[in-house]
Amino acid sequence: ANYGLRRGLTAVAVGSTVASGVVSMGRELVHGAFSISWDVLTYIFIDAPLLTGITMMGLRLARGERPALDAMFDGFRAYWPVVLINFVTGLIVALGVAAVLLPIAGLIGLSVLGGGRPPVVLVALGVAIATVLGFGLYLFLSARLFLADVLFIDQTGPRPEPMDAIRLRWRITGPFQLTLVLL
Repeated sequence: ANYGLRRGLTAVAVGSTVASGVVSMGRELVHGAFSISWDVLTYIFIDAPLLTGITMMGLRLARGERPALDAMFDGFRAYWPVVLINFVTGLIVALGVAAVLLPIAGLIGLSVLGGGRPPVVLVALGVAIATVLGFGLYLFLSARLFLADVLFIDQTGPRPEPMDAIRLRWRITGPFQLTLVLL
């Protein structure tokens, strides 16, 4: 039974990753070389609901169900809550990473503005530390908040509020923090 669950979860993860890549490539073909703000907007308002539905479809397949093809649009059936969940989780991750990177960049900048020229080794060390800490925090927060939208959609009874789904995802992943980051 445990093997089947692992196989199903692996199928969901692989399916989500492939779907994300396909959606991203399609988006790139459509809008070309627009700015990053366009990417963020299309992700939140188009990609996220679609990927939520595709992930739910994979989850249903892993459970042995036979979802209809239109199940891939389940994320659009709860559009605004899914958009809100993805916006809030993205904001949490971005602010968390910025909280790590900005002080280190500020220290290097203050050293330069103070008239001193920091040794290249110190700058390189600062950049390396910022990269490792920033990427580590990104992985940690992303792993803890990933699939909060699917948790919201995957309810048999009344759905929780979007913020409750984020809190629930945080609580559920608590005991598995290290495992999630190392995956």
